[in-house]
Amino acid sequence: MKTKRINSRTKGKNGELEAVRLLRPFFPNCKRSFGQARSGKECPDIINTGQYWIEVKRRKAFTPQTLWSAWTKALDDWGKSSRYLVMMYRADREKWRVWVCEQDIGWTMDGPFKDFVWQTESEKVKDGDL
Repeated sequence: MKTKRINSRTKGKNGELEAVRLLRPFFPNCKRSFGQARSGKECPDIINTGQYWIEVKRRKAFTPQTLWSAWTKALDDWGKSSRYLVMMYRADREKWRVWVCEQDIGWTMDGPFKDFVWQTESEKVKDGDL
């Protein structure tokens, strides 16, 4: 059986829409941002999320290198905003995970991201940990 290839933009869009559905109970007005289509730096992937700058990454699979690359891009897009940076990411057939700056880990353990698998930038990214 031939599998249908999915365009990476479509996968990214679908990932953002899926993230919006997961976040709606906490942020009823959240939605995908369309300003990011130009440079990515104008706004986060998901808007109307209060104190959180949310970047969404969706791929077939993550390796330690692609995960680190996604995190550094999220940091670049965030650009030291005053909001807390959260990178939500998911590989095919995997659970959603969140990656945050280590100094920010305490602010949301009981908040909208409490049921996600957590990772911080200081943790070693190893094969099998993704």
